[in-house]
Amino acid sequence: MTGDPLGTNLASVATSPEPVCELDAVSIVFAGNLNPSILQPQWLARHELVGEAEARDATIEIIRPEVVSLKIGPFLINATHERAAFEVASVSFSQLLTDLVTGVFAILGETPVTGVGINRTMHFKMFTQDAWHRVGHALAPKERWEGILDDAGTRSVTLRGTRPGRIGANTQVTVEPSNRIPMGVFFAFNEHAPVASVSEALSVINAHSSAVWEHALLSAKKLVKLGGG
Repeated sequence: MTGDPLGTNLASVATSPEPVCELDAVSIVFAGNLNPSILQPQWLARHELVGEAEARDATIEIIRPEVVSLKIGPFLINATHERAAFEVASVSFSQLLTDLVTGVFAILGETPVTGVGINRTMHFKMFTQDAWHRVGHALAPKERWEGILDDAGTRSVTLRGTRPGRIGANTQVTVEPSNRIPMGVFFAFNEHAPVASVSEALSVINAHSSAVWEHALLSAKKLVKLGGG
């Protein structure tokens, strides 16, 4: 996506392998006035939100009154007073993620929350450098930068709008070169909805999480086709 050539090799486009999604994570984020230190392995196990073995084997980076960061089972939990993020590194655990979040906030039902975010991040492997460059060129045409930058390359493109048919939430999409996969394209999809209560937040998650994650995947597949794959 840098040093973008303007020419297109039509033969290579026709024979390029289909881009592959090699990393695919989903997360749910709560914003509000939170108590991060309650989200400890023993508390989660006591309420049967994770297993005793998972709690015992949890990897704790930090637990302090103002911040918690840990990995327990398939879950990554990072929380502060303003934000609590629950993530799984594979979309195959998405149902477990929604079950965990629903269980946590069913118990913490009086927590003041102001917003909920449903997210999916993906890294797609492009199988030719030309295809990788073409994605960046399609999103940010380099001829528009002639006389401004030499050897211009796309580093990040972010757009904000609404998912088709969705009212009351904003969707932000970021596309960048992957920092984890050679010739990879990184996509970050975030749908944020303002809410006034935990019950409203859980309703948003139950009603929209699957649709958000599906829309993100279909959109990313559409965008990588800009590379000709």
